[in-house]
Amino acid sequence: MSSNKYYKLVYFILISVLFVSTLYSPLNYNADTAIWPTESWQTSKLRKQGMDPKLIGNIEYHVEDNEIRVISMLIVRNGYLVEENYFGVDKTNVFHPLYSVTKSITSTVMGIAIDKGYIEGIHLKVLDFFPNRTFENTDARKQNMTIYHLLTMSAGLEWDEWSTSYDSPYNDLTVLKVQLDWVKYVLDKPMAYEPGTTFTYNTGVSHLLSAIIQQATNRTTVDFATEFLFNPLGITNFKWDPDHQGITKGGINLFLTARDMAKIGYLMLNNGTWDDQQIVSEEWVQDATTKQAPSYSYSWDYGYQWWIGRSLTSEYYYANGWAGQRIFVVQDKNLVVTFTGFDTRDYGKSILDRFIIPAALDDNDQVRIFTLIFVPISSMIVISVAAVFSFRFYKKSKMN
Repeated sequence: MSSNKYYKLVYFILISVLFVSTLYSPLNYNADTAIWPTESWQTSKLRKQGMDPKLIGNIEYHVEDNEIRVISMLIVRNGYLVEENYFGVDKTNVFHPLYSVTKSITSTVMGIAIDKGYIEGIHLKVLDFFPNRTFENTDARKQNMTIYHLLTMSAGLEWDEWSTSYDSPYNDLTVLKVQLDWVKYVLDKPMAYEPGTTFTYNTGVSHLLSAIIQQATNRTTVDFATEFLFNPLGITNFKWDPDHQGITKGGINLFLTARDMAKIGYLMLNNGTWDDQQIVSEEWVQDATTKQAPSYSYSWDYGYQWWIGRSLTSEYYYANGWAGQRIFVVQDKNLVVTFTGFDTRDYGKSILDRFIIPAALDDNDQVRIFTLIFVPISSMIVISVAAVFSFRFYKKSKMN
């Protein structure tokens, strides 16, 4: 083989190594240089952000095979939108009902109100915010109920939202929806437990959080959220319904686009910071996404209206809405994942645990892949170059 052919071979191998190194070089994400999608999300290839395209590609087959009614799935890694799938129907600019994901946003707005001094803290008593109102079944336990107990679903009120379906007349949320005065219906309820002792899922207490925000700020929760949360994040396409008294519904009825849902998750991923502005304090984000409530399940815990889950390799927290609305934040993978849908199976957590988290390679994974590919090819280059020069030296020595 001529020396020119050897040079071409070496050149080809060198270019191949450089190409592979760009694909598998270790991640270099830094929150200080985060990308802020206030105007729009920047997109990137899955592999460039250290994600396995094959695993992510298998999600669509999984959805089809199991007839899961997913409307949208968005994956954000390192600040880039790396996957956006509407499963056949483009709904990029269509807002979607979030159901109980609303609760997590209400919690965040409560954190902002506390940060800004409108509310002095989470240990203030709930009834003190309604001094001119009288409620039934007001005993010492109800008088000791605080904002903290509302945030952690441990208010102690008698409430049944989980044991019957949402179309049952015995479901407290179903009954709440037809009331003219939601606050009164919730606070008229008798106490079942001492506050802080028992987790009871209760959309009514999330609504009380909104009522307290409105009382303290003298503005509706949606107006307050628009100025201090939605506008800074560039969220303009939304709807948030009030009850019959004009109080923004704290537990349900917020509508956002999938891309704006991801913005909420990205704010939390960055500890409440957005483009050099502290929207909600880091302390609030940490407390809201850490176990606070007395819970009874290994698979989840509860913070301040945010759920806490775990896979085999990662812990994460998430906003959780009926029929598959989810905002997942996986801190150790720099991931935000959102789902909208209309399927009551817990498909989002299954897809996250089975496909998305395993597809998100961390620095150590990247180094291992880089080493496995780069070292052998580098060795080939060294051997090839050595062979070329040895061959040429041998030919010259023979000629001499």
